[in-house]
Amino acid sequence: MGEEDVLLLGYTYETAQSVRVRLRDAAAMAGERTAAIRRDAAAHQVPISCGDRSLTITACRERAGQRQGDSLFAALDRYAWILDGSGADGADLERLAAGTELSAHFRSLTRFNELEMADIAQLNPLIYRVAADFAGREFGNAAVLIRDHALLEKLNLVRALLNHGIPAHRLCFLSKPDNTRYRERTLNSMRDLGVTVVENANRTDFADVCERMFSALESAGPGRLIAVDDGGELIEYLLDGGPRRVPFISVETTAKGMKLLSRRGYGEAVVNLSDCHIKSRLSRAIASSCVNAFWRLMAHEPLDGQWCHVIGFGRIGSQVASMLSALGMRISVSEPRADRRGEATAAGFLARESVEECLREIDHRYVFGCSGETAMGPTELKLLGGRTVMASISSQDFRLLRAELEGDGARLEPMPYGDSYTTSGGREVVVLGDGHAINLFRSEGVPEPDFDAFCALVLGVCLELLSADPASTQLDPEVVAERVGIS
Repeated sequence: MGEEDVLLLGYTYETAQSVRVRLRDAAAMAGERTAAIRRDAAAHQVPISCGDRSLTITACRERAGQRQGDSLFAALDRYAWILDGSGADGADLERLAAGTELSAHFRSLTRFNELEMADIAQLNPLIYRVAADFAGREFGNAAVLIRDHALLEKLNLVRALLNHGIPAHRLCFLSKPDNTRYRERTLNSMRDLGVTVVENANRTDFADVCERMFSALESAGPGRLIAVDDGGELIEYLLDGGPRRVPFISVETTAKGMKLLSRRGYGEAVVNLSDCHIKSRLSRAIASSCVNAFWRLMAHEPLDGQWCHVIGFGRIGSQVASMLSALGMRISVSEPRADRRGEATAAGFLARESVEECLREIDHRYVFGCSGETAMGPTELKLLGGRTVMASISSQDFRLLRAELEGDGARLEPMPYGDSYTTSGGREVVVLGDGHAINLFRSEGVPEPDFDAFCALVLGVCLELLSADPASTQLDPEVVAERVGIS
């Protein structure tokens, strides 16, 4: 079998429906990993036929516990996939990979089994301790919308809400577009529980999902909807005039989401979790995990003495800048707030008001987006040097920049760690982690116990809001944390 017949499908744990079939790129990536996988005898094989063409999918289990530094996930299996075309050409593989039959086979294998679900539950003891504090209370007349990253902690959060009587058909998870380590297995396991899952949800999806949820609540009698958002866009849609035929209350978990909602005049209309002490502690863990991911992906790139521009000097940006500086990098900072620029200057960093000012002044090899807002576009693109590596803590900082690169006809070369664009002028821009949060690129992001405490707080706030009569956005997260014993 030649290289052109081998495709690693699900190398980033995608389903057959969403994977982009690139035979040439996959062949270049296959190499040693393919050989190693073939030596694994513990494999499931699924033959698929398409006319006189045949296709064999091999799902090979890799024990995560055998890998250095993977003790947290030692009980979880990881699947890698090989397509053996057996003479099928690229068009056949495209068609087969998009087929519902193949997707069904993949989905049946890309989910967690009962033993794995039990192990996953142990990752978040605080979630289940908080749930025990509300034992005996059921909320069968409620609905919950959650917009967040597809992480194992969110699977535990969903299960805890279901255990309190919220009907599965009135619980919806809208996933953000990060390529997390167990993304498809997490989402498919939610689907197995009966939960509605919408992937890469946008405003059009919000309209459809919200309409269905409110209709379901209406038919069930008096009820209440809780919307938990990471980023503010879902809450913004609801408060802008989305369906609200039954009482609903919103919970925002991020500072960038609160900035968006405050600009729209909605700051007092939501429960704000972004300023509590548990989220502050989590922010440092997020910064650390982002820098660790950056350092890992850039293991063969020069860092010491190189200029890195950090966009934003808030709670996470200031930590990122300090950690990058500790790696020997020279740091510049762009920050619109004068007080934060003063803090950056006091820390020994070059500080300016805008990204443009910093890029005009110094040729940076690296740019690290920490603002959570659109930060770079066509003007900044023209100021980049011959080769620039971009990393981000969110999907927002480089969203406009990527659109500009794609609209400009820049040549795209997919890389194992992101995308490399070469502009018509010969400028190379490497966007790590597909432009999303770098700590969630084929990773679970923040380690425990930091995430456990915050997810437990989210659960406690949701259950308090469902218990209160009437529910109020004046609910203090610090009071909830103290009451349920989260320190």
